[in-house]
Amino acid sequence: MSFRRSDRPADRAESERLLDAARAGAPAEPGADALAHLLAAASAPAAPGELAGEEQALAAFRAARAAPELVVGVAIHRSGLSSRQVS
Repeated sequence: MSFRRSDRPADRAESERLLDAARAGAPAEPGADALAHLLAAASAPAAPGELAGEEQALAAFRAARAAPELVVGVAIHRSGLSSRQVS
């Protein structure tokens, strides 16, 4: 997979080629654009232990979302600036 990029934003066709290559699991070539390397790494299977704790984290997020919202009120008193100003 070889793509030439400059400092310009990728057009739609180039973006689709990069995403298709990442979905296919094609490794990025040495010297390829940093985006190609990022997409290849992100589409790779998880390394052993990389997802350790995922189930616990998901359970904690689900529990927090299911819990009633806690609303904390803060009273703010606005006053004008006095003659004593902190500088």
